[in-house]
Amino acid sequence: MWLKKQLSHVACEDVEFQSDTFFRELSALFRELESVDQNAIADHDAAMQMPAVIAHYTGMNVKVAWGNDGPAIIPPAITKNHVLLNRWGDFYRQHVLTNMDADKLIAQSETRPIGRVDRRNARVSGVFSELQSVLVVPPQIFQKKLLAEEIAAIVLHEIGHGFAYFELISHTLTTNQILAGLSKKLDQSASIKDREAVLAKVKSVAQLQDLDVEMLAKSADRKVIEIVVVSNIARELQSELGMPLFDMNSFEAIADQFAVRLGAGRALVTGLDKLNRAAGHIAYRNRLSWLQAELMKIILLLALPLTLGGTWSMLMASCTADSTGAENEVYGSVRTRFGRIREQLVEGMKNQALSKELQTSYAEDIEAIDEILATVSDRRQLFSYMADFLSPSRRQRISQDKLQRELESIANNDLFVKAAALRQTGL
Repeated sequence: MWLKKQLSHVACEDVEFQSDTFFRELSALFRELESVDQNAIADHDAAMQMPAVIAHYTGMNVKVAWGNDGPAIIPPAITKNHVLLNRWGDFYRQHVLTNMDADKLIAQSETRPIGRVDRRNARVSGVFSELQSVLVVPPQIFQKKLLAEEIAAIVLHEIGHGFAYFELISHTLTTNQILAGLSKKLDQSASIKDREAVLAKVKSVAQLQDLDVEMLAKSADRKVIEIVVVSNIARELQSELGMPLFDMNSFEAIADQFAVRLGAGRALVTGLDKLNRAAGHIAYRNRLSWLQAELMKIILLLALPLTLGGTWSMLMASCTADSTGAENEVYGSVRTRFGRIREQLVEGMKNQALSKELQTSYAEDIEAIDEILATVSDRRQLFSYMADFLSPSRRQRISQDKLQRELESIANNDLFVKAAALRQTGL
C-alpha cells in the first residue's frame, strides 16, 4: 500500500468512531467479486457500485481503477490554475473579500464556502466532492487468500489517505482566509492597541495557544506579523502526539486510524498479518532463522572483494527486502503499527456511552490482535544495529520514537479494556 505523490497531512483525531455500516457494505461488494474472473471484475455490478458506495458514506468522488498496482489512492492533481480552485478564487474575491470587512473575514473563516470537510463524521462536501481521486485496486488481490473484510479494510486505509488530503486543502484555505483578513485589518490598524485587538481575534479563531499577542503587536512590519502567525498555525497542526506536519510515519498511522474508526481495525491487522507472513517478513522469523539470514548477509559482504563485487546485488536485494516495514520510517515496524491500531480500539472503549454490543466487539477485536502481536517481534537487521551505533541522529530518532510509543501506550492502557469487561459482567 502506498500513496502516489506522498503529501503532508493534518491529523484526523477528530474523526469519531462511526458505525461499521460502510465497512460492511464495502466488504459485501468485495465478497461478490471473490469468485469473478479477474478479466471480468471491472465490468461486474459490484465493482461498478463501489464509487457510489464510497460517495454515499464519505462524499468523496473516487474512481476505482482495476490495475496492476496498489491498493493505492491517487489524489486529484491540483495546481494554482486548476479550474475548481479558480472557481473558488472567483467566489472568494466576489463574495468574501469585496463584501465583507476584515473582522467578519476572520470571524467567519470556519464557514468554508463552496466546500467543507466534516472531520467528525468523516465526510466531505461541495467542491471537495467534485475533485476526483483514483483508487487503484489490483484484481490479483483476490489471489492472496484475504477475506473480503480484510480487502475492504485495506481499501479503507487508502480512502483515509484521500480524506487526509482534503483535510489539508480545507485547512489551507481556511488559513488563507484568516491571513487575508489579518492583512486587510493590519492595513487599517495604525496603533499597537489596534494590532493587539486584531491579533487577539486571530488567536481565538485559529486557536493559537502560544501566540504572544502583546509582544507581536509591537511590530509595525505586517510581513513579520504574518510570518509569526503562519508559524504558529503550522505548530498547531501537529497532532496530539507531537508528530510534525510532514511526518510520513504519522501520515500512515492516520490512514490506519481512519479505517479503525470506521470499524475495520481487526480486519486491517489480520489482512496485513497475512500479507507480511506470505512475504517472509523479518518480524515473523524465529531466532534461528533470523541468525541464519543475518549470517548469510555477512558472508555476502565479506565475499565482495573475492568476487570482484559479484555478490553486491544479492546483498542489496536481501537487505532491501528485510528493511521493508521493519525499519521503514513511513509505516514503522509491524509491531508498532499493529500496536497503534489496537490502541485505537482502546480509545474507542473510553466512551462511557458505548453499547454493550460494541464493547464486546471491541474486546474481541483487541483479543484477536493480541494473539497476532504475540507472534510478532521487533527484529531488525544486524547492519541496522551497527548504523544505530555509528549514527547519533539515528540514536536520537530511536529515542524519540520510543518515548512517543510509551506516551501512546500510557494514553491508551488496558485499564479501559478491563473496565469495559467489568461493565459487561455487571460488576
